[in-house]
Amino acid sequence: MIGTQGQASFQARISRINSGQVSQVPQPGVSDGSGTCWITHKSARRMQKRAAPETGRTASPSGLFGFVLGLLAFVLSQLGGYHLFGLPDSKMTGDIRMLLDGVGAMAVLATVSLVIAAPSKRHMAVRIAGVAVAMATMHNLVHMAPDVFAMAFSAEWVEATRAASEPGSILFRGVSIPLS
Repeated sequence: MIGTQGQASFQARISRINSGQVSQVPQPGVSDGSGTCWITHKSARRMQKRAAPETGRTASPSGLFGFVLGLLAFVLSQLGGYHLFGLPDSKMTGDIRMLLDGVGAMAVLATVSLVIAAPSKRHMAVRIAGVAVAMATMHNLVHMAPDVFAMAFSAEWVEATRAASEPGSILFRGVSIPLS
């Protein structure tokens, strides 16, 4: 009698496993025992991923690497843009110039991210922040070290950048906003 009951229970478990139903979990909001259902391994893994707390990994060293990657992407886009197209057109508005700089930096950022296999989605906001900070503040570095930038770009590029901006400011839409 006990052997046949155990055999029947065993066969019932085997059939549940074969059907993809692996465990019984309580339904939320149901207090009696009738509120249970069968879930699959795949569903259980999905539920665990959703329930996992956010760990805030953007503050990790890889987040810092993403920020620096954004900064370097902007510098590389400026360097490439200057050597391919020369100085920007003087008739170009600050809005158009900022848009072109941002698009160029994002293209370089995407290319560099693919080449070095950087983590993609988690740190994208940090990389974009790096591009934005570089767009707003790179001219300050040109004011501080014009000789270094003249070696990479040219003396006329350095002079054009220094003439279009003020030291110790944030450059936004072609306007230098002083910080102090």
